[in-house]
Formats: sequence, C-alpha cells, structure tokens
Amino acid sequence: MGSRLSGQTREAERIAGQAWEELVSRIESGGDTARSFAKRTAEFADDAGDRLRPAVRESRRRAGAALDALSGRRPPIQWELILAGVVGGAVLGWLVATLSRKAAEEQFILHEAEMQRDVPAFVDPETSLP
Repeated sequence: MGSRLSGQTREAERIAGQAWEELVSRIESGGDTARSFAKRTAEFADDAGDRLRPAVRESRRRAGAALDALSGRRPPIQWELILAGVVGGAVLGWLVATLSRKAAEEQFILHEAEMQRDVPAFVDPETSLP
C-alpha cells in the first residue's frame, strides 16, 4: 500500500509540476502580450494626443476669452491685423490708381489719333475756292 500511495504522490507531483510549468508559461506569454498591448495603447494615446492638442489649445483660449468677457475685460486690440489691412488697402489703392492712369492715357492717345484721322486737312481761308 505504501508503494501505491507513493506512486499516487509522484503522479500528483508530476501533474502539479506540469500545471505549474504551464501556469508560468501562460503568465510569461501573458506578460509579453500585456507589454505589447500597453505599447500599442501608449502609441495610440500619443497619436490621439497629437491630434487633440490643437483643439484643446483652442478650447482653452476660448474659455479664457469667455471668462474675460464675463468679468468685463475687453479683448486687446489686434494692431497687427489693423496694420495689415491699412497696408493692403494702400497697395491696392496705388495699384488701381496706376492702372487707371495708364488706361486713361491709352484712351486719350487713341481718341487723339481718331480725331486726327477724322479732321480734314487745314484749309487756308484766303485760298478758298469760290
């Protein structure tokens, strides 16, 4: 009976050893899987953060502007935009003036040439025909 009990003990120890080895193997492969999953998740979170960063910045700017408006503070004057508009208007005005001056000169020259073609040659009143 002792040998039978000893055989069952060895069998139980062998099965427990196999189960232990299987458990360790599964935990190690699970750890590798968890590490790769964590790495992919971190990369996904970084990508999402990169995409959301401008939206977060804009929402914070708007929230600050709303808080300033509610507290009665006026937004600062954006002199850069005003200056850009003035310079752009001056350049556009200069361009229109130059082009219209050239067009008027061309029209005057064309009109003068047409008038010279239509005007009869100068006739001397003293030598006029009866």
